Amino acid sequence: MGAHILFVIPFVVRPTPKPRIYEKPTLLPGISLCGIGSDLGYAVTQAVRFDTNDLHDLIVVDKPEYTRGLIDRLLREGVNKGDVDKLSDPPPEDWKQFYLDHPVEIEVTGNDLVRLVLIASVLAGVRSFVCHGPILMELRAEAGSPDSFETHSWSPEVRRWSRPCPLVNASSPHTDSAPSNLGDLDLVEVSRYCRLLEPFFRPVYWQTVRSAI
Repeated sequence: MGAHILFVIPFVVRPTPKPRIYEKPTLLPGISLCGIGSDLGYAVTQAVRFDTNDLHDLIVVDKPEYTRGLIDRLLREGVNKGDVDKLSDPPPEDWKQFYLDHPVEIEVTGNDLVRLVLIASVLAGVRSFVCHGPILMELRAEAGSPDSFETHSWSPEVRRWSRPCPLVNASSPHTDSAPSNLGDLDLVEVSRYCRLLEPFFRPVYWQTVRSAI
């Protein structure tokens, strides 16, 4: 219950994921996928106009939930609790409006985590990926009342990526370089790659230079 800060990224990938987006699969604690037909999707489309035929799924980053999961993972990995507590210097009191549970929430960005999902999807076999810039929303959940969403800001940028076509050997009798059947994208594999790659995208002291990717 209470308020949660969400980064929401409308996107679409090819081939189509499995399990289906409407099943709300979780890639990492705090990073999940849902369809545009959800309550959250409706709130997004009312606040931000974009082509839902092109971008009909959502990457959802729940900043408090992701940060709690990150802290738990660091402790399980043997990082000293004192170091975890000092991940981010206590910000000024008036910064408290920007986070709910831990100062590290300030460092968690939708752009970094959508890159994590993108790279994990590419490694799992995705052939094209289109995403809208992150939309910052606030979710308020109160007992006995439906969830409510408030949009704070968004980036209108749309990014597109397609896997380059392989070179074709003109002397080969098989000139069609594209596979005849593209299977569904297995989100279990995407989640596995997210877990493996996440240390390179961790905020503050654990964030690694781009060349490491």
